Amino acid sequence: MWASTCSTAVITTQPVQLALHPYFAVSDVTQVLVARADGRTYEFDGTLVDSREPHAAVGGPTRIIDRAGGREIAVFDQGADHTVVWNPGEADAPGDLDADGWRRFVCVEPARLGTRLRGFALAPGQSATIGMRVETREL
Repeated sequence: MWASTCSTAVITTQPVQLALHPYFAVSDVTQVLVARADGRTYEFDGTLVDSREPHAAVGGPTRIIDRAGGREIAVFDQGADHTVVWNPGEADAPGDLDADGWRRFVCVEPARLGTRLRGFALAPGQSATIGMRVETREL
């Protein structure tokens, strides 16, 4: 299990958000299907895919099905209330990637964003943790 913890050093309760930002290596993102336990799916065609309205966590893994690579990656979250799926596509790829670097990854991000994406209250001295477990299998 990989986890991230946030604690506050302020004197009043503050709204905070936590998210993990893992990049999962894939053979070619245009041959990938991301499937959530609630049936929502994402496919990639070279344009930006960004679930700007992150979807509520659904109590099951989010699966990255890499058809060309012959494997499935399952992402199980812990303590998250949303999942963000992201790939920049060709036009929005960061400058630090080589020309087709955007093709070789997809992000599936467990996040704790709070009600209406407004964060959750963290009082002085409190901490909050989110985590994820990753499993792979051959197709």
